[in-house]
Amino acid sequence: MLLKNRPHHNLNNRTVCNTKPVTVEYEVIEFAKTLEPIIDAIAKWGISYRSALQQKG
Repeated sequence: MLLKNRPHHNLNNRTVCNTKPVTVEYEVIEFAKTLEPIIDAIAKWGISYRSALQQKG
């Protein structure tokens, strides 16, 4: 699914620039940045899980 088609739920700003070709800029709003520790924890878990799977071989 493309980012432009996803619901934003006020977590980011989308700006269409008047350029050729058209440029679209996305910016995460401050409140959405509060998710960063959660996303980091999930990423850390994923790396750890992948390592565990590779060790089991």
